[in-house]
Amino acid sequence: MEGKYDRTQASTQTSELTYRVFTIMRRKTECRIEELVVGCEGYPWEQVLSEVVRLNRRGELRVVYKQGGDYAIRLP
Repeated sequence: MEGKYDRTQASTQTSELTYRVFTIMRRKTECRIEELVVGCEGYPWEQVLSEVVRLNRRGELRVVYKQGGDYAIRLP
């Protein structure tokens, strides 16, 4: 039973994080991962990065390479 609760809680946290990421992205044309981490206060940077990767794989966000070795996050 405890495992099921943990998955439900993790799913809720992911949903809240997803909502926050999209709220930030709708205000900007593009942003850096650092901006998303700051905007997603309360979540560790690893979790924000993991969510960006997940959304990128699903085609809901786009991670693009910028000149100078930096990356930007955009809506598709």
